[in-house]
Amino acid sequence: MNSGEIKIQGEIKTDEETLKKYSRDESIFELRPQAVVLPKNVEDIKQLVKWVSENKEKDSSLSITARGSGTDMTGGAIGESFILDFKNINRLIRIGGSWAEAEAGMLYKDFETALLQNNLLLPSFTETKEKDTLGGMVGNNSGGEKSLKYGQTIKYIEEVSAVLADGNEYVFRELNEGELESKMRLTSFEGELYRKMYELVKANCKIIHKARPTVSKNSSGYPLWEVWNERKFNLAKLFAGGQGTLGLVAKIKFKLIRPFRHSRLAVIYIKNIKQLSESAPYILKYNPESLEVFDSKTASLAARFLPELGKKIGGGFLGSLKLFLPEIFGSIFRKPNSFVAVAEFAGENLEDLDITLHHLSEEFLEVFDADIFLSESGEENEKYKLIRRESFKMVSSYAGKNRTAAAIIDDLIVHKAQLPEFLPKLEKILKKYGLEYSLAGHLGDSNFHVIPLVNLGDFAQRNKMFKLAEEVYELVFKLKGSISAEHGDGFVRGPFLEQTWGKEMLELFSKTKEIFDPQNIFNPGKKIVGTREFLSAYIKKG
Repeated sequence: MNSGEIKIQGEIKTDEETLKKYSRDESIFELRPQAVVLPKNVEDIKQLVKWVSENKEKDSSLSITARGSGTDMTGGAIGESFILDFKNINRLIRIGGSWAEAEAGMLYKDFETALLQNNLLLPSFTETKEKDTLGGMVGNNSGGEKSLKYGQTIKYIEEVSAVLADGNEYVFRELNEGELESKMRLTSFEGELYRKMYELVKANCKIIHKARPTVSKNSSGYPLWEVWNERKFNLAKLFAGGQGTLGLVAKIKFKLIRPFRHSRLAVIYIKNIKQLSESAPYILKYNPESLEVFDSKTASLAARFLPELGKKIGGGFLGSLKLFLPEIFGSIFRKPNSFVAVAEFAGENLEDLDITLHHLSEEFLEVFDADIFLSESGEENEKYKLIRRESFKMVSSYAGKNRTAAAIIDDLIVHKAQLPEFLPKLEKILKKYGLEYSLAGHLGDSNFHVIPLVNLGDFAQRNKMFKLAEEVYELVFKLKGSISAEHGDGFVRGPFLEQTWGKEMLELFSKTKEIFDPQNIFNPGKKIVGTREFLSAYIKKG
């Protein structure tokens, strides 16, 4: 590779420190890139794509992996050729009455700050909202605590501007029949793209819609079922969950919601996993905006990391100490394998919210032997949300030098009706393998993030981790669930894609990738391929 030939206004870095930093994300993998590109503008991105495309035949290893903040848990943000860091592509372009447009590298937290000043919100933020970029949220079809009510990022994508394999930027949005026909008459790469994608979804309509996931969230595969409904045609939706494998998203126009003025929390201390599996329907009937859960391991870590959490809430050490007293004492006296469920209710009228919480508390305590705390202050609300959002970070810190918080069964989802069968069986499998772990997630969506702590440098522990994953995934498949609700496929889900989708759909995903990216320059090895041998070869050793 002679990256000096690439003429851009931004930077191209090849020093050892930079390459080492970009060889990892939040996954269990490590791949050393050849160069890191920090474009100054979209024109730089176009020039990079054109150079790679022109030189791909001479050097088949050339590729481009898009990267936001590096919080991807599947290996989606690492690669062996060019890493394209979007941190300088970060402008807020404009805010409308119910929509906003911004560049892909803009941090969600900055986007949210600007939106809230206009009483608007993009509700599909994740637990890493302080770090996430908008492009990363699109790439993983992100979801989070509010997805129970509002859905995933795909629901809010109005338009996507992306640089495709020919090095040109295109705008994708919903088209009517006449607009679609106009696109298909074009003699350019864009016209060919529309013709081939139209033919693919039309010829395979029954297969595609039969394969559509029935669980409430999905980030696996390409959402081909969202492209065409015989009246409207929309390729923008394909970039949701695409992890930069179809093209490089530069700008996004989102539709937005208006958040409620008030919220209240019901914090429920649940004694065991059986009770947890049976409790969700009693809470969901009251229509919470979110229903989250974390286990006793996570709660005890909140007490351990009190100073760090306290700084994020504010109020000084003594105020934080008082605020976190339940977690401090709970870490000493509360039973292992117990849980904390946090239900948030939002509305325009505080009195109505208080009535809802009162009725929930009364009914729940009639059925379950549990403790309920009804939160009234903003600090209390923020504390419980913060514990949930910081769960993976706390577990990673707790793991220490020799162990890794291993994201391999990190995104399980089943149907809500299957919870009483799923959770006890999941706990039994976890106990069988004897690895210390944490469990947190979105109870309302039956979406759980299970994080075992593993010494990745120990062959026996790595082998145990893979066997654990295989057995857990078999349980999920048996219950018609999904192994990727909101984190994407990346590398880690590769060996299980055929089990997830079947051969016919996997072939359609491969054809979609080929239509958009005929030279396979965008984030190769992710989403549609993968082997156990690859996972073992590129797993980080500590």
